Amino acid sequence: MEKRTKKILNFLVFSSIIGLSSFTISCTNPGDYRNEKQYVKIFNQPNFLKTNDYSFNNNKIIDNDSLALVFAPLITYEYSDKLVLDHVNNAVAVPTKKSLKLNLIDYIKVELENDTFQLYNSDDSDFSLTKPDLFTNYSKNIIELTSLNTLSVNHKNFFDNIKKSKQISIKLKDLVYTDYKGNATNFKLNPKDFLTSLNKLTNKDSFNNLKLLYGVDFVVENDLLIIKNNAKKLDLFLKDQLMKNMMFNPTSNEYLSTLNLDVDQYQPKLQEAIYLSDYILNSNTLEKQIFNKNLNGANSKFIDDNSRIEQVILNFNSVPIDNETFRLQSFKSFRQNLLNESDFDIFNSDQKNEIENFSRAYGLTMQLQDSSLKSNVNSIYNINFSKNKKFDFNDNYSKLLYGTDTNELINEKNDEYFYSDKNSKLFRSYLANAINLSAINEFSKKANYWNNLALPNMILDGKDAINSTYKNANDAALWINNNLIFSYNFKKNITTNFITENNKLNSLSSFIDNNEKLKSSAFDFIKENINNLLDNFYTTNDLNNEEKIEFVLPIFAEENDLNKILISNTENLLNSLDNRLKSKLILVQKDYNSKFNSSVIYQEFIYSSNKIDSYLELILKNQNLLKSIYFYKDKEFKYLIKLSEILNKYQLDKLFNNRLLNEQLFKESLEFMHSLNNFEQVELVNQIGLNNPIPITLNLYNNFETYKKIIVKNNIEKPLNDLGYNRFQDIKVF
Repeated sequence: MEKRTKKILNFLVFSSIIGLSSFTISCTNPGDYRNEKQYVKIFNQPNFLKTNDYSFNNNKIIDNDSLALVFAPLITYEYSDKLVLDHVNNAVAVPTKKSLKLNLIDYIKVELENDTFQLYNSDDSDFSLTKPDLFTNYSKNIIELTSLNTLSVNHKNFFDNIKKSKQISIKLKDLVYTDYKGNATNFKLNPKDFLTSLNKLTNKDSFNNLKLLYGVDFVVENDLLIIKNNAKKLDLFLKDQLMKNMMFNPTSNEYLSTLNLDVDQYQPKLQEAIYLSDYILNSNTLEKQIFNKNLNGANSKFIDDNSRIEQVILNFNSVPIDNETFRLQSFKSFRQNLLNESDFDIFNSDQKNEIENFSRAYGLTMQLQDSSLKSNVNSIYNINFSKNKKFDFNDNYSKLLYGTDTNELINEKNDEYFYSDKNSKLFRSYLANAINLSAINEFSKKANYWNNLALPNMILDGKDAINSTYKNANDAALWINNNLIFSYNFKKNITTNFITENNKLNSLSSFIDNNEKLKSSAFDFIKENINNLLDNFYTTNDLNNEEKIEFVLPIFAEENDLNKILISNTENLLNSLDNRLKSKLILVQKDYNSKFNSSVIYQEFIYSSNKIDSYLELILKNQNLLKSIYFYKDKEFKYLIKLSEILNKYQLDKLFNNRLLNEQLFKESLEFMHSLNNFEQVELVNQIGLNNPIPITLNLYNNFETYKKIIVKNNIEKPLNDLGYNRFQDIKVF
């Protein structure tokens, strides 16, 4: 206790010094005065935390550093050791180690079907149980540790027992919440604190969906948190939700009682928020977030380890600056010890060459590209328009896509036309498939393209799941990304895929002319058929060829030199399909749609898990995606028409406002999905994508176990992780 008190006093002195310092990221003097236990990053975007609500208990999968820092999961993965590659042998010399950590949990009692129990009250692990599989090296970047201790959550049977259980009973550690200054409060952690967060009005529907998806439920009995396992999916629930969703961040019921508030009224200011996380948010301004180490937290090993990060500072540009200034600022700041970490991709070619030539000096390492539950697709075609915004397309484009001019588009919904009209569907398909996605990714130095809303790591769960060679979507990458392009009269179709696009990319014509690389292997076929389509459209609407089809396609991507070149060349390519087309491609931010009525809108797609059930759930909850299936009446796609028939048993407008109907539809659709074998599920996912093409984007790459390069200061040991966000508590300073 005396040791802990001394540590707290020393830390408060450190925090006071930091508070008085005039550190800014734009400082040009060497930053050697900065405490080595600080970890500083900068983002060329506004602060993530704009609201005055610091409850941190809403339904959201963690996708940024700020949320990761204030999350206190019941159980979590921790990571150790910096990844070291053996470039000579193309292997891993030193892998990062991954193991389960009982965070807020004292013990877990697993009740099995045969009325026996298994207790887990340890999280020890043993690296010696894992042997190199490439002589003295390893084939994997991250090694999951195990334990011979049957009481350890790292024992090989842990998740299997969780899956088979009737329920688990969780005894929590004796912990108190901490305020924003780092002081211990009088409010103890209680099992009811988890129910408090889950009962929040904004969380209820989401939690009900999760209960349906995973067959779980939460109750409190005799000071134990009980999680029931009704569908034998509790193991997946632990990995997909309990470790990643802010909804499972506890909210002190006792604290709410003293404030005389219910959870829906609880919107604390910074000074009112309390935490159980390893870090606490001490300060939040437009330009900066400061997080301090929580010395009253659950992780005593982390608290007592003097090599761990004591303060995390996240800097922001409330008004993003131009890329050249930001990359220069970041490069200088990193060299002057004002930054601990920076993305490699922001730098120009000269800076990248210097970093790669002196990779050890710059601490060049890797990090998982994105959250594994977030799709790279970030846009979708729009069917909802506002009278208060200007259109970025003209009436001819509106008639072609939506069947009416822009004035009528505001006043009347014409969803069925958009999703079922031959001209509208073919036109969108032709635009999307005119571009060679393999070329886009080659220029961007990205992996193979992934032209589907489904996640590459989506687990298939058909009736032959045990024996199928297709275990996840990535195993069937060729089939899921198969593009079927129909002629205007539907008498002919051609297929494009990785093979055809790579052949076109490596053809003689592409070698001679870079612009040829951007053309898909189906470009000439599309050009011929889009001419036929527009001939018919112009005749039907009594238009002369001088009346152009004008439209803007917003591209939600970083504004850098490469992307500017790519969209300029893509724009020229689209306009070369037919001289009646006048497209304009522009790089935009997320707020573009708040200013313009556009046919393409920004949309994030975040799944609740990487199971195909979650894919189906997302499809049915998104109005645009659901309608695209509901209005599908063609006969080309046999599995899609069966799913459409299920949807058409219900009245469309009622599906969006009736939770019970939604649940009924989901159950019926899920039964159909599970009646298919794994490859048939792949075909259905492919058909859903073909029926509703993704708008042109620069972000369609396969992020399955894809890593990006970052630079990290040499005195820092930052383990790799596969979570998709940083775990600052795993970082060590030497």
